[in-house]
Amino acid sequence: MGRRKKKPFDEVFKNRAKRFFEKFATVKTEYEILRAPRRIDMLVIETDKPIKEHTAFFQYFRKFNIIEFKSEVDPFQMEDLYKIGYYCNAFLLKEKQATIENTTFT
Repeated sequence: MGRRKKKPFDEVFKNRAKRFFEKFATVKTEYEILRAPRRIDMLVIETDKPIKEHTAFFQYFRKFNIIEFKSEVDPFQMEDLYKIGYYCNAFLLKEKQATIENTTFT
């Protein structure tokens, strides 16, 4: 009998979060930044209504909400601060309705 290969924690969390938020918001699991050929692995949750009735944990969410995933196989490192800043700026530049005031990053 073969062993099932375990998915990394960040991939499992991304899939579960996507299923949960899709019930009441628009969810994108990949986002093309600027006009670069590369895509980044993050979850963008867009909602026009507050999500307070759906979850107590994400009370701080606004219209645009970006989640960057970290796990044991991809732990947070100091260099990630630059990458995260790049992601945030690229998203704000590309999404015409997104501003610092209506966007969160987790």
